[in-house]
Amino acid sequence: MPRTARVQTAARLWGDIWHVDGVARVLRNELFRTRDLAGHHYVDWLYGGPRPAAHHR
Repeated sequence: MPRTARVQTAARLWGDIWHVDGVARVLRNELFRTRDLAGHHYVDWLYGGPRPAAHHR
């Protein structure tokens, strides 16, 4: 359940990010244009990558 809740929370956030307009859209596009295309550390948890440090035991 915790992972499912996290997936839902992340999906909601990404939906909010994709459906913006005005200045927020310009900022989003600039952020995505300049990001490291190989950097997937924000979604590693979703695909079985390393867990955040707070969850390591």
